[in-house]
Amino acid sequence: MCDHELIAIRGNRLFSFSQAQQVLPIIRRITGRFFEPVENLIHQLERSKDSPAVNLRDLEAKLDSLILEWHRKVIKLGGQPKGLWMVDFNSGDGYYSWSYPEMELEYWRKHNTRFEERGKISQPLEVSDFNYLKSSGNFVSVEAFIESGFGTN
Repeated sequence: MCDHELIAIRGNRLFSFSQAQQVLPIIRRITGRFFEPVENLIHQLERSKDSPAVNLRDLEAKLDSLILEWHRKVIKLGGQPKGLWMVDFNSGDGYYSWSYPEMELEYWRKHNTRFEERGKISQPLEVSDFNYLKSSGNFVSVEAFIESGFGTN
């Protein structure tokens, strides 16, 4: 993404593959900043369960606060958190799915499937291919586009 390009900051929205790819580096950076502190708190909680000297409620409150802040930032950018460090980008026909620490947006899933059922997109979705398929009347959804062979091997 060029420095002069802007990303619209808003909640629920529909993403093209290209738009989701533009937002992903921002979400990946945000997630990276939250990952280590959250993991440290989780380990502290696990080690401290039987220790009366540790205030578990304080640790849990810190953990909840960090996760909620990450969640809000992802939503503000239009992503949909689906679990800890898992984000979906709604395409209208399904979701482009990402999970930390993945470097690229490589997965897609139908609306009525679980995050764990996502499938790998092995060939990038190209706007020109998508527009061709739409204009030819052969396919009108991302699902059909992927099933056509343009989006997978």
